[in-house]
Amino acid sequence: YHYIPAQNQHIQAGLDIQRYPNTKQTFSSNVKFDDGTEQVNNIDYSGKATLSAVFFQDEITLLDRKFTLLPGMRLAYLDVNRQASLEPRYSMAYSLTEKDSLKGAFGRHTQFIDEPRILKDTDISNLKMPEAWHVVAGYERKLAQHFSLRLESFYKAYSRLIMLESGGGGGMGGGPGGGNNASKPAANNMNGNSKGVELFIERKKTEVD
Repeated sequence: YHYIPAQNQHIQAGLDIQRYPNTKQTFSSNVKFDDGTEQVNNIDYSGKATLSAVFFQDEITLLDRKFTLLPGMRLAYLDVNRQASLEPRYSMAYSLTEKDSLKGAFGRHTQFIDEPRILKDTDISNLKMPEAWHVVAGYERKLAQHFSLRLESFYKAYSRLIMLESGGGGGMGGGPGGGNNASKPAANNMNGNSKGVELFIERKKTEVD
């Protein structure tokens, strides 16, 4: 849905539905702990889920179109655990020249409990979707021939990450020598963060392409 109430304003809204059909595979991962020990996990899983979301955003341009503000909101619903998540997101850009601009973004993002997490013989009914708060700041330079260069720094704070509680059946968190499936429910008991700098070189498509 698009609506333009003024020359400097563009409102958009939409619906997104992602369906994950039945699958049966083995998910393997290596977990390294702070004490230097390492654990290999082999987990059988079967997954079926639907993630539905609606979003709204309002693009506003100010200062002779030099400054662009884009506030938005996303509401997601995961049918596996019947959980809804409200995700505010904001981004902005300021044009220094015709070729140079500064950009920033801030928002909350939730992660779909993907198929490797929908584990066989594991109770996930009480799980919440893992979430992360993103902060991004960057600089973009338009180059010749439809190319642009973008330098971004980011920080992400994660919470409610999913791990399986240890149990006699082994699995993730079950200790060395465990079996294929966990015998205790999974839990949102992990937190973390990541930060870094990324460099992008992008070629924008033209009508000729």
